[in-house]
Amino acid sequence: MMCRGWRTMASFVRGRSACSVRLLSARGYALAHAPVTRAARLHAFGSQGSIGRALCSGAPSPQGQGTAPPSSSPAQPKAGTAGPRRRTPIGWVSLGLTACSAAVLYAIYRAQLERKLRSQKVVGTASLGGPFTLTASTGERVTEQDLKGSWSILYFGFTKCPDICPDELDKLTDVVNRLDSSGRVRGPPLQPVFISIDPDRDTPDRLKAYLAETKFHPRLHGLTGTHEEVAAVARAYRIYYSKPLPEEVKRGDYLLDHSIIMYLLDPEGQFVAFYGKNFTAPEVAEKALAEMDKWYADRQTSPWDKVMEWGSEIMGSLQRN
Repeated sequence: MMCRGWRTMASFVRGRSACSVRLLSARGYALAHAPVTRAARLHAFGSQGSIGRALCSGAPSPQGQGTAPPSSSPAQPKAGTAGPRRRTPIGWVSLGLTACSAAVLYAIYRAQLERKLRSQKVVGTASLGGPFTLTASTGERVTEQDLKGSWSILYFGFTKCPDICPDELDKLTDVVNRLDSSGRVRGPPLQPVFISIDPDRDTPDRLKAYLAETKFHPRLHGLTGTHEEVAAVARAYRIYYSKPLPEEVKRGDYLLDHSIIMYLLDPEGQFVAFYGKNFTAPEVAEKALAEMDKWYADRQTSPWDKVMEWGSEIMGSLQRN
C-alpha cells in the first residue's frame, strides 16, 4: 500500500515538473516572437492554469496549435477602414505647368508659321529697282532712299516727247487725284516721279520749266542726271530707251524710243506692280488701291504675334524662378 502511494506521488511530481518546463518554454517563445501589442502580451502571458492545462493536455490553443509560431505576414487593414494614402508622381501643379508650356509652344509655332507664310507671299515678284543717284529739277541730289516713307509712282520719258509722254503724265495726274480722293492711302500723300531718259537736253532747269508750263500734278517730281546715272536707273527698272546719234545730238532735234510703263513702289521703296500704256487711269487707280490694301494687311500685327510675346514673357519668368 505504501509503495503504491509513493509511486503515485512520484508520477504527480514528474507531471508537474514537465508542465512547468513546457510553460516556461512557451513564455520564452512568446517573448521572442509575439508582436508588441497589448493583445499579444495577454495571449502570451495568460493565466497559468489555462496555458498549463492547454500545454499538458495537448489541446490546441484558441489561435491554433499551442507551439505554432505567429504568422510573419504584414497585418491587413480591417474591413471598412482606409489604407495608407499614396502620393501620385504627377500633381495638379505640375500638370498645369505642363499644359501652359504646351500652349506657349503652340503659340510660338503658329506665330513663326504665319511669319513664314507672309514672307513667302513676295515670291514671284519681279526683281526691279535698286540704288540710284539723280538730280532733281531744283538742283538737289536724290537717291532711292528719298522715296521711302510714302507710296510712289515712277514714269520714264523725256520733255521733247510730242505725244506719248504728255498723255501718260496726264493719266498719271488723274491716277494720283483718284488715289488722293479715295482716302485709302495711309501716311504721307503718294509721290509721282518723272525720270528723264534724255540727259543731253533735259537739264534740271529744263525739267523745272517743263513742269511749270504744263498742267500736270503739282506734286510731280522731275529727276535727271548724267548718261551713266540715267543708264543705271533705267537698267535697275528694266527700261529700254534708244540713244541718239552724234549728229542728232548736235542738231538737238530727235526722238527717243522707250518703254511706256508706270511703276508702283511701296513706302519701303520696294517695287510692287507696273502698269503699261493699255491701262486706263481708273484701272490703274483701282489696281494700285488693291495692292495697297494687300500691303497693309500683310504688315498688320497678327494676334499670334501678341500671343508669342506673352508666351515668351511667361517662359522667361518660369526660367528665372
